[in-house]
Amino acid sequence: MAKRGKGGTTTASNKDTKSQKSNRNRLRMRVQRTWTRWARNVNGRTGDGAARVTLFNDVDDEEVPLSLTGVGRFRYLEDQYELGPNLPFLVFRVMPTIRSKGQGFFNFKYGPREIVVECNPYCACSTSCRNRVSQRPRQTPMQVFKTQTSGWAVRSPVPVRRGTVLGFFTGSLMLVYFFLLHSSVYFPM
Repeated sequence: MAKRGKGGTTTASNKDTKSQKSNRNRLRMRVQRTWTRWARNVNGRTGDGAARVTLFNDVDDEEVPLSLTGVGRFRYLEDQYELGPNLPFLVFRVMPTIRSKGQGFFNFKYGPREIVVECNPYCACSTSCRNRVSQRPRQTPMQVFKTQTSGWAVRSPVPVRRGTVLGFFTGSLMLVYFFLLHSSVYFPM
């Protein structure tokens, strides 16, 4: 004999829905914990890393896509860069018109003889060096969320100050030709 729930529906169907939601929530929580743990343990030092990462979906009942569960599986190429002994940093060269107007990558003006550098692990400077901006842990929490029309995206649940570095690009660069051949894989419509 089936028990009746609210509105005359059977509790068996409600139980299935609750069970499915519970499984989705467990997966979401597991992914959140993994991402946050991974972000906080950067550079092999526990606890000095970035702020938390959360997942949010108020659009539909889609589970966390498997493509979002693969944290730590990207290829980190920094060790493969060849840096000369006298160049332990990245140099950004900017067009003179952009440089004089303070546009482009930087929100400040700088002269023609100045260069903008980003230190890296091969530098002899300390970790407090002002040129280690992108190497410092991210202080801004991030949220991966489901959009109404464009799939999954990333935002911050708190206001972000202009010029704040939020992370590194860890994806793959590909030729336009390759993208056009495989665009349905990367952007299924």
